[in-house]
Amino acid sequence: MRIPSNRNPNITAKINPNITARINPNITARLNPNITARINPYQASNIPGLFLFNRTLSAVGFTVEADQEVWLLFNSDCIFYAVAARVQENYFVIHDKDNNYIGFLVNADGSVWLQFDCNNNWIGSTT
Repeated sequence: MRIPSNRNPNITAKINPNITARINPNITARLNPNITARINPYQASNIPGLFLFNRTLSAVGFTVEADQEVWLLFNSDCIFYAVAARVQENYFVIHDKDNNYIGFLVNADGSVWLQFDCNNNWIGSTT
């Protein structure tokens, strides 16, 4: 699938947290699990995001929804590492903090998403 340029953070500022404060967890407290307890899985049992699991079903992180088009990805130590931007209804592309393309998410069913790396290898899922 060809990724539209409006989903490339090097071209589109609104999905680039280095440029847009409203999706930068280092600037916007409501998106930072180290500041906001309700989105921190270590402090709240029912976070409003999704949990990320590797293929052996070990928890490796979680998501925080910046808006309907952008999810922020955090590792299990609550460190922000990537941005997922919606391309289609059931498809997000993922870029790391340096805006390098690192993979994508495909909706499997409801809140279950399958995560793939940039070589199309299945690396995990969400719940």
